[in-house]
Amino acid sequence: MQDSNECINRIEEAIDNEYFKHYEYKHFSNIQEIGSRSSGKVFRAEWKNFHSYLALRSFYKFDNVTVKEIVHEFKLKRDIGSHDNIIQFYGITSLESKDQLKNYLLVMEYADGGSLREYLKQNFDNLTWNNKYNLAYQLACAVSRLHDEEIVHGDLNSRNILVHQNTIKETIVPDTPENYIKIYTECWDNEPENRPTINQVVTRLKGELSQNNKSNLDEQVDNEKINFGEETFNQPPSVNNSSSTSGQVSSKQEVIKHFKLNYGLFLNGYSIESSKHAIYSEDGEVNISLYEGQPTIYTIINDHSSRTNLLTFPENNNIDFRKALRQSDICINFPIAEVTYKCDLLESFSKFMDNDETLHEMYGHLFPRKILVGGKLFIDNFKGAHVDLYKAHLTWAYNSAKYDKVYQFNDSTTLSLDSFLDIRTSDDKRLNTPENLRDWMNNLYQKNMVDVISYSDLIPISQLKVNKLLVNAFQIVDERQPGVANFKEKLSLEDWVKDSVYVNLIRWVKDFHLLYGLVINKHFELEISKKIPIKFIDIPCVNRVDSIDKSFLTIIKPATKLESFLVSNNIFSIKDISSFPFTKRVIKPDDLNYGCYIHFLVKCEKYEIILTSIEPSEEFERAIEKALISMNPFMSLQGVFNEYGNLFPRKIILGKSLKVCLPISNSCNKFELGPSIVKSLKSHLNISYLLTQKGDIIEETELSNWVQEIENNLEIIEYDEITSLYDILEEEQKRKIDIVLNKKDNYKIIMTGITDLKDLNNNNTEHYKRINIQTSLEDENYEVFGSIISKNNSKLEEFLVNFNLYDFNGFTAMIKTLKTPVINVSECYILWMIIGNPSKLLVFSPLNREAEVVYTKKEMSIQPDKSYYQIEINDFPLCQGYTILINAYPINMKLTKWSKNWISFQIIESTYNNLNLNNSKLSIIDESDSEEENTANDDINIHIFILFSNHINLKINNGEEYHVGLIGHMLTEENYSTDFRITEWTNWIEEAISKRRVKYFECKYFNNIEKIGIGSHGEEFSHELALHREIQFHDNVIKLFGVTILTSDNKIGRSKNYLLVMEYADGGSLRNYLKENFSNLTWENKFNLAYQLACAALCLHDEGIVHHVLHSDKYDTNLAMKLRNGSRESIIDGTPVEYSNLYTECWDGEPDNRPSIIDVVKILKKFSDPLSSSIDEITRLEDRDIKNSSSHDKPPLSPYLSRIDEIKKLKEYLSSSHEKSPIKPFTLLEGEKKE
Repeated sequence: MQDSNECINRIEEAIDNEYFKHYEYKHFSNIQEIGSRSSGKVFRAEWKNFHSYLALRSFYKFDNVTVKEIVHEFKLKRDIGSHDNIIQFYGITSLESKDQLKNYLLVMEYADGGSLREYLKQNFDNLTWNNKYNLAYQLACAVSRLHDEEIVHGDLNSRNILVHQNTIKETIVPDTPENYIKIYTECWDNEPENRPTINQVVTRLKGELSQNNKSNLDEQVDNEKINFGEETFNQPPSVNNSSSTSGQVSSKQEVIKHFKLNYGLFLNGYSIESSKHAIYSEDGEVNISLYEGQPTIYTIINDHSSRTNLLTFPENNNIDFRKALRQSDICINFPIAEVTYKCDLLESFSKFMDNDETLHEMYGHLFPRKILVGGKLFIDNFKGAHVDLYKAHLTWAYNSAKYDKVYQFNDSTTLSLDSFLDIRTSDDKRLNTPENLRDWMNNLYQKNMVDVISYSDLIPISQLKVNKLLVNAFQIVDERQPGVANFKEKLSLEDWVKDSVYVNLIRWVKDFHLLYGLVINKHFELEISKKIPIKFIDIPCVNRVDSIDKSFLTIIKPATKLESFLVSNNIFSIKDISSFPFTKRVIKPDDLNYGCYIHFLVKCEKYEIILTSIEPSEEFERAIEKALISMNPFMSLQGVFNEYGNLFPRKIILGKSLKVCLPISNSCNKFELGPSIVKSLKSHLNISYLLTQKGDIIEETELSNWVQEIENNLEIIEYDEITSLYDILEEEQKRKIDIVLNKKDNYKIIMTGITDLKDLNNNNTEHYKRINIQTSLEDENYEVFGSIISKNNSKLEEFLVNFNLYDFNGFTAMIKTLKTPVINVSECYILWMIIGNPSKLLVFSPLNREAEVVYTKKEMSIQPDKSYYQIEINDFPLCQGYTILINAYPINMKLTKWSKNWISFQIIESTYNNLNLNNSKLSIIDESDSEEENTANDDINIHIFILFSNHINLKINNGEEYHVGLIGHMLTEENYSTDFRITEWTNWIEEAISKRRVKYFECKYFNNIEKIGIGSHGEEFSHELALHREIQFHDNVIKLFGVTILTSDNKIGRSKNYLLVMEYADGGSLRNYLKENFSNLTWENKFNLAYQLACAALCLHDEGIVHHVLHSDKYDTNLAMKLRNGSRESIIDGTPVEYSNLYTECWDGEPDNRPSIIDVVKILKKFSDPLSSSIDEITRLEDRDIKNSSSHDKPPLSPYLSRIDEIKKLKEYLSSSHEKSPIKPFTLLEGEKKE
């Protein structure tokens, strides 16, 4: 386990330090197993929505060997770099298994051809010797590259090698070229020194490639690599012809044939077709270059009312449009490459002598000297409120596919749209989702699936025939496009989207660091975080300010230095951030008197960006998790928030602002400025200059120019809706951080450990053992508890151990032998635990961080003639299963008895025989019956720590767990005092059962038991039983049916659990009932609920019972404090006046002004059922009121609900096959355990 954790830490550290890239496993899809190795399996998977495959390599066992293999792969990548013939290592991914352990997988290049063996098996018959030379050459180059880096491939084979006479040989295949036979037979030589080096093999194979059929080889190489401008692709683009039949083009010759580059174009009025006969020969020069420009947008396509038809020649304004030419709002061309073709005219064309009509019929109307290939989209119904968002989706998909830019928003962003664009391709395929659009873009720009989208540099065929030798004499015809007869306007993509705020949003995300947090650095300056803490769930909402000239003059007088700091950094909505977690700056009391400086701000607002749909980034969450498992979580978390940000604005205002800070006393105001900012400012202030955010001075005469440049020079002028990055985290991470922050300064288990004593001398009876801790503490105020244990993890009473000499780096254990031990001390161990305040020590092990510890300090007077003492514990009641830790140095104590509010202990031994402490006797319960006053008392401090019962095992750094009873004293039934009331209540219940005053239900008849809450404790159990007997008659109080007992064995011994059998409320709590049914409730229903609740409370009051935790579900401490401080909820619209008057009277801050419970019942009775409010009913309530008012001598009973053990094993213990209970579903309320 320890090795595994170390391995995981090493990998996580490498990821955090960005030694290699981490891929989120959730982005992989279509995962298929494609092979296996001795160390694990290999899978093929798609990455995100790009339809590109990567290989994932898993490991059967994750240990140091695996880590070394991962590091080895990383070193190979670093040393070798990028080599065409070596599989690339991209990074690592991870997923959690069922046992919550992380499994790591290597992310590698996917070889779609499979192994060399499989490739040869499928393609060998079609391979020429030139192909085989090339394969051998590539393999030799790869091995040579490895050897250059002193790397040896330990498993190089293709599974087609034979063993003959203990020498590895390969059978020579017939017709193998002699030079190739010579090369590899020399490589077989038994004497390694006689074999050629790998570099010699590469050189000889390269020579064979250049000499063997050179002309064919040159043609093949030329065909396999087509130059697209600056880039060279191993394969030419896949192309679609105008009939949308896709196919792979493998040579330039096929490019000529596929695009019919030597043919003319025939324009029939609604489409462009290739001519019947070729004009040029097929052996010309093809030049393919990457298109460097932007996509082109055409508006209002194929307007049937237009007099223009570009699909005719010459343009015939009277030709009828065909149905094939559909009208569209937008047409977008996405060019990939320009294709040109040069060759000689065919003799048949040159000698053609017929008229022009026949010429056009045979050879077409035009010949294109340039063809654009790429993709074409048509958009219909391009209008409505979401045009900006539609443009953004198109732009994002284009940039993501062409430039491999990260897509900032996930697929759920379509929720921002009522419906997506009505997009169709040139082959009439619908792209009705953002995913479909991105897939199409990826096929276009990453897989080069292209169509002909435009013909240009068009020469009329008739001129080509006449002026075939005079190139410059041609009259060039404008561009023609398939499917486009006319259009209104032609724009570049940049011009088309320049006014789209959502297209600009991508730039704003980068320019204004919208994904980053805000950090308050050590110099008390606000800066952008170094790392990205959030990601978008949905597209941020971008709103233009209603008026383009909306400007404000704001006058702010900060009250503190902190508020001035916030205002100076464009934060106006909050005045204090000192309560935010991990903000370094804490405002001191003397900082509150800031002075009378006033900030004058001129703000011109343009855009409002709302970032509400966000969640933590994977990197931020991973950094938090790593910090949480640190031994120094405070510093680690502080470091994380310093990198990712302390604050985050959910709302940002863009525009321009000016400011000046002057010592002028004035009130805070906000003035709206008119269209002329200069004149408006003069009417409010007499200021000669203002400052920009960068500190540049803007004189009064320069204000007009400054205003004109606002739109072109946007900046953040306000951060609003500021939140802490802590609040963005998931609830579980926040809960863990809260434990680390320890705002209540509770004591916690700082760390634990086990130390061997093998260096001690067995002959000595007293020993001193220095224990150094690995992580130094920041304070010496802590306590250490521990004991001597054997190899078998049993506590040894023969040895006494105390701890002292605490410092930052450890402590000293003082061990004394009390009696002759049965085991040598050198064979034993010290199990120890440090308890302290983690906020001060700044060290907090994650192993036992959840454990709850309560500390109390007592002073006691030790008398020489006494060994037994008792200490009152009044802070909270003790409970069976708790563990008591006592430190009374230099005295060692042993727990003897305990009860609810006290513990009894025996002094076993004192480290020092002579105590010289001041005499100060305190209130301690003395077990001795002696009344004699002892004049030789020594006063000591007793430190008592109590661990709650839900943490009975201590985790140690070595991965092992030890029972907490090995260190402390467990409160068990066995050492519980029979002199106190716990025996009384258990006897009372047993007697009530035997005399049938309480019905007893056998536990074996209960089944399908599920925990739905917690019950009472100890004597409160019997108290609650008594209360239910008093109020059993009332319909609105849960009924008690009886008692059942669960007997079980545990580590403490055999015990009994007493459980109340009660009426089951199938509707759950009132809060859940209202949550599920509120919308269907009438006011009559609501009055009835309130009336029933008031009646139940009145019933309790009649019996002298006060319900001190009366609420609908869970007690909200924060809400209670707000109510105490005067906060009240707003009256809901539509509430009847009589009812609102009633409950606002009940809110009164003065209890004497509130109505009595009887008055409330009377009023609610009228609301609930006006017809039944008879005089007799009201009279009965009034009589009860008089009776209660005269019985003040009856004190109310207030049941106390304490922390109790949860029912963890009840469901396992009870068998569902027992006889069915004769009663409907029960609520079982747990009590105390009894041996």
